Amino acid sequence: MGMHEAATIGRVTRTSRARTRPRAIAPVIFIHGIVANGAKWRTWMDDLRRMGVPAIAVDVAEQGCAPRQAFLDAIDAARATLLARAGLPANTKVTLIGFSSGGLGALEWLKHNAALVDRAITVSSPLRGNELATAGAALLGPLTPEWIRDLTISRSVLTGLTPSMLALVTSFVGAAFDGIVTARSSRSPLVRTIDLADYGVHAKFHPLVQERTAAVREAVWRELMTERPVASSYQ
Repeated sequence: MGMHEAATIGRVTRTSRARTRPRAIAPVIFIHGIVANGAKWRTWMDDLRRMGVPAIAVDVAEQGCAPRQAFLDAIDAARATLLARAGLPANTKVTLIGFSSGGLGALEWLKHNAALVDRAITVSSPLRGNELATAGAALLGPLTPEWIRDLTISRSVLTGLTPSMLALVTSFVGAAFDGIVTARSSRSPLVRTIDLADYGVHAKFHPLVQERTAAVREAVWRELMTERPVASSYQ
């Protein structure tokens, strides 16, 4: 399993929005989506390297076309490597940032390891289930691969997350025009939601929401450097 990392440590001092105070970004683990790998996070890693924040990007088995357990295993391994190389204690909390189905993997890991998570950020992730996967599963029936079943509406990753876990989550809604992940599937009243359209993000293709938009990264960094009230429901 390969992993991509930035190994320096530091604190972020940039000021954030009014009514808030700046905070340090906890070490970051990046999780990619399907048909992708950790290299997709290269520009994000460069940002954190300049900020002095330790980070690592996982490579999930089968380029992410794998059941959620593969995401959990990849995050476990990445966290162990990140903390060891940065010289941080085993109980250090981490930030999880996942794109598309990688966000679902992040929240599944949060579900089992809440005490080890500082914040969880999902970017264009179908938190309520993916409509295309649901339609595909209905068509394929018993022939549906397990990783596609994990993306269906009936297996929404939000199920089983407690209010205190949900309070750690921010969902960045960034639906591209190709409709692979819709804004509706990324939006839930249970978690804090930020619409990337407010940052001028209007991508033609779903992968470009992650890969080529500096505004997305800036929005995520701003969110992570912001102290916000703990709450279990957002509208």
